[in-house]
Order: sequence, then structure tokens, then C-alpha cells
Amino acid sequence: MFNKLTSKVNRASKLLQPIKVYPKGSSIKNDGLSKSHRLMLDMGIIRQANTGLYTLLPLGNRVLEKLISIVDYQLSNIGAQKINLPNLTNANLWAKTGRLKTMIPEIFQVTDRHRISYILSPTHEEAITNLIANIGPMQKNQLPLLLYQISNKWRDEMKPRLGLFRSREFVMKDLYSFDLTDEDALKSYKSIDEAYKNILDHIGIPYIVAIGDTGLMGGTVSHEYNYLSSIGEDTVLSCNSCGIHLNATLSDDKSTCRNCNQLLEKNSTIEIGHTFLLGTKYSSVFEATCHFNNKRVPLSMGCYGLGLTRLISASVEILSTNEDLRWPKCIAPYTN
Repeated sequence: MFNKLTSKVNRASKLLQPIKVYPKGSSIKNDGLSKSHRLMLDMGIIRQANTGLYTLLPLGNRVLEKLISIVDYQLSNIGAQKINLPNLTNANLWAKTGRLKTMIPEIFQVTDRHRISYILSPTHEEAITNLIANIGPMQKNQLPLLLYQISNKWRDEMKPRLGLFRSREFVMKDLYSFDLTDEDALKSYKSIDEAYKNILDHIGIPYIVAIGDTGLMGGTVSHEYNYLSSIGEDTVLSCNSCGIHLNATLSDDKSTCRNCNQLLEKNSTIEIGHTFLLGTKYSSVFEATCHFNNKRVPLSMGCYGLGLTRLISASVEILSTNEDLRWPKCIAPYTN
């Protein structure tokens, strides 16, 4: 009986955790790394494999799995269904929407033996919309359709830095919503916003939801989910009077609020999530439609990203001291 019980015990002596030991009395020098990057390397959470590429060691992988469980639970509560799209996307799909040309510097491309070009996908708007179009017109009773995946993504960063904050390979949750009308799509958008807030509330680190830039993704509505941090590469303008938060790129006047003319507070932030209301930008190109009133109506879409490895790194950055690595309790490697 004892052997059966101890067979499932996690033994510290067996754990693969290569810790960097500093000589007694030495001080930690400024090596240009962020606090989270250095701590996760020193404590055996991650290991650099190449520039911008990291291995999640056993403790890091446990943290990721616990975070995935939290995300899965909240998204299942709103009826989202989990799928797994191929990591390689035919480049012709990206050419069809025009994003291939605009994003060439940031994407990895490979060519197979038949000289067909593929993209190591940083995101999957084209792939998911093409999937729905190929399945055939949706029926109204199938909507809203919320599909998501949690998978590795790739971006050819010019200067990978800050460890998992800006790496060439990262783990992201991407979700795509399909609705009959823009009004219905907005309802889906709001339900996913609530799910995101539940996830971040559960983790317990204060965050800001700011109006975001639609950028290359397109669409009409966008929000960014941010942690406040001095190493953050984004800037959010906040008004303490009316409560508005927006990305600084959206405002010509960085000093006063356009709503109430009060002074704006400027904060450096780490973007951990981004949501977009896309309308029919992608569905009209791929003819992803719904049968309605004897017509085929282009589906109204939304897309929703949450950077899981970035969130892990950000939580370490915010909670830790220079000497001690600290986790939110719910994703610490060996807590219930």
C-alpha cells in the first residue's frame, strides 16, 4: 500500500531544475535582463534554446498547464469550444486578405517539396474563417459560434528581448466568434470581455482594460488588457475623472482627456490580451456565411488573443523581488 501511495509523490531530488547559485555575499549585477527573465533563468523555470526561443522546464510547464486550466474553465462557461488548427497555414490564404504583404517582415515562411509556401502562424484569422467557409453555410441556430485554441505561435522578432515578453515562439490563446449580425457579434464580444476579466480577477494582479488600436488586424472595436509595469513597451493614458483608458497611439493630445478635459495619467504597461470586433472583413473574403431569409449572409466576426507565456512572465515581473521569484498562488507550480 505504501508503495502505491509513494509512486505518485513528486520528489524534489528528481526534479529537473537547474538553479544558478551565486557566491555568498555577491550582489546581482545589472546584466540587461528584465527581473522576470533573470529569475526564471536562474531558478530553472525556463532555459534559452536560441535567440528568442525558450524551453519551458518542468516547473514552467506546470505553471502553464495551471493557467490553461483557468482559461479553459472560464471559456467553457460562455460556451466556447476548443479546437486545434494546424500550425502551418497556406500562404495563399494570407495573400487573399492582403496581410501577407503587410506582415512579411514579422512572419516565418517555409516551402514544401511541392514549392507550396506556408506560414508558421502568429494568428489564425484566415485559417479559421476558411475552415468555416469550407464546412458550408451556418444555420442561425448554430450561432453564436465561439471557437478557440491554445497553441504555439511564431513571430520573427527583429530584436527578441525580455525573455518570454517578446520571444520568437510563444503560447497564445486565440478565440474567434461568428455571429449573424454586428449586434449579435457585440454581445459575444462583451461575454468574452467578461470571461477575460474573470480570468484576470482569478489570477489577482491589478490590470487595466484600455481602448486599443485595431492596426493590421482591422475591425471597428478593440480593447487591450494590460498590467502596469515600468518595463512595459506600451503606454496607456488614463483619466481618473471619467475612468477612460486608451492606448497612447490613439490620442494626439497626451495631456488632457477628450471626454472631460481633465489631465491624463501616463503609464507604461505590458499588453497581455487584445480583442477585436472584426465585422465581415474576413468572412466576406472567404465567403463564410449563414443561411438567413433565403440568403447567404456574411458572418460577423471577432477575434480575441491572450498571451499565456507573456502573462506568466508578467506576473513574475510584477510580484517578485530582485532576489525572490513569486507567483500568483493559483498558478504556482505545486499549490492546489
